[in-house]
Amino acid sequence: MVFSSLKGYTEAYAAEAFLPTRWLFSNYIDAWNKVDFFRVFCQHDLHRALTVAGVLNHFNAGGVRVCRAWNFQAADTLFIILLATMMIPVRSHADPEFYSRSAI
Repeated sequence: MVFSSLKGYTEAYAAEAFLPTRWLFSNYIDAWNKVDFFRVFCQHDLHRALTVAGVLNHFNAGGVRVCRAWNFQAADTLFIILLATMMIPVRSHADPEFYSRSAI
């Protein structure tokens, strides 16, 4: 990723060599000048906070429902499955989120 950021546009998408033939450190300066990083950082923080709040609210409500209302033999197993699905690795949903944002 770092080496690709130091390549030119055509060289980065050609994928012929691992190391850049011409090192373009000016890519970082160009990116810094083209994007308002403070706004992007704040949007990312807001998105992250709302996602965490939504997930916690959703699973908390589901967990309370399972613990209080379901009195059958597999209730404990179902509760464990519910908790286990909360622990999905970030990588599994980070890529689709990136692709959906890049399409905008």
